[in-house]
Amino acid sequence: MWLIRWSIEQGCRLGESLSLRWQDIDFRRQTISLARVKSDRHREELGPEIRPMTKGAQRVLMEKRATMEKVPDRKDVVFSVEERKIFSVLFGRMTRQAAIQDLTFHDLRHEATSRLARYLNPIELTRVTGHRDLKSLNRYYQPVPGDIADKTR
Repeated sequence: MWLIRWSIEQGCRLGESLSLRWQDIDFRRQTISLARVKSDRHREELGPEIRPMTKGAQRVLMEKRATMEKVPDRKDVVFSVEERKIFSVLFGRMTRQAAIQDLTFHDLRHEATSRLARYLNPIELTRVTGHRDLKSLNRYYQPVPGDIADKTR
């Protein structure tokens, strides 16, 4: 459940979330450092991608850490999932048991992006989600029309 809550709050891709280690989290600076991102070019040319961490994501990680029996080692993965394929099967099973149809894990990224769009401008949103440009963000950016109207004068 921690991974699901994290994904709704931060909007990371599954691979990014599963590669996250406690040493990649900087609560003081409110950032995460992602060594594994969709674009290998970024990693090869610039090193780990540093993203702002949302307040909701920070709360999820602090709650998770508070429930752990011992303080995790800095090199420990944050979300322990044996295999990505197994997780995908389990996620599908959980959604069916909850009578939720046609929900994929990647849909949580869409949800996070749409929620964050209420508070962040599109450029800020790309910094949080890791989208490379506004065109790719636009597939996920599903603001509520009334929210946009409320921002006008």
